[in-house]
Amino acid sequence: MKGDYGLFFWMEGCAPCATMKPIMEELYKEGYEIRFIDFIAQRRFSVSHKVTSVPTLILETDDGIEVKRWVGRVRPDTVKKMLRKNNAV
Repeated sequence: MKGDYGLFFWMEGCAPCATMKPIMEELYKEGYEIRFIDFIAQRRFSVSHKVTSVPTLILETDDGIEVKRWVGRVRPDTVKKMLRKNNAV
């Protein structure tokens, strides 16, 4: 992937994650650059990004610089706006 992207950290059994994951999957299908990170299975990656709770969505540049972080549920239009603003589509 080239350009900015979203890192979506989620976990099985997490009710807010279950609400957010289909929204993130739909945004991905629409062409938004979103990477899905299983908080437990990819624990080291989660720790390296200082993720302590899920769901967490991080907007990151292609250089790995964090632009924005959301913890908890986020409105789809808010995510779209930020991804569009940062050329993650």
